[in-house]
Amino acid sequence: LVLASSSPRRRELLASLDFAVQEGQRHSDGIEHVVLAGWSLGGMAAIGLALQPEADSTYRPGAVVSIAAGYWTPTPISGVSAMESLSNITAVPMPIWVVHGKRDEVVPASGAQEFVDGLHKIGWSSTLTFLDAEHESIIGLEHDEQSGMGVPSTSDEARRSVHRVAQVIEDALRGSSD
Repeated sequence: LVLASSSPRRRELLASLDFAVQEGQRHSDGIEHVVLAGWSLGGMAAIGLALQPEADSTYRPGAVVSIAAGYWTPTPISGVSAMESLSNITAVPMPIWVVHGKRDEVVPASGAQEFVDGLHKIGWSSTLTFLDAEHESIIGLEHDEQSGMGVPSTSDEARRSVHRVAQVIEDALRGSSD
């Protein structure tokens, strides 16, 4: 599992992906399946790498999990939105797992449904999971007004969301759907 940061750069993301694969090969008989997961801008980066791969990575993930990402905003990887990429995609299909909060006020949940519908139209496998969560609570955070950042939350909503997101990532690692 490789997690894309909330401020990803293409070079660092590819280096992390390559490192995970090399370490996996070094510590086992081989690596079968790497999942690239990201939240918000990190989710957009993961999707950007899936839809617009370049030859500068030695390995492409086997699946992507995108959590609370915006699909009409240009990705930090390609500079093109995921929705725009769907119209001229040349990448080999891979499973895409999308998780989004129904109460997300930062990135509207309707974009997640539209993106998954677009993936299905071009023949890509995609699973969409909506959670009763907000943008930050979906990964176990709550917004701190003083710092303007997400801080760990102990709310039941955040705990349930984190548990379900972990289940989706586990499903993606196993290659199964719900």
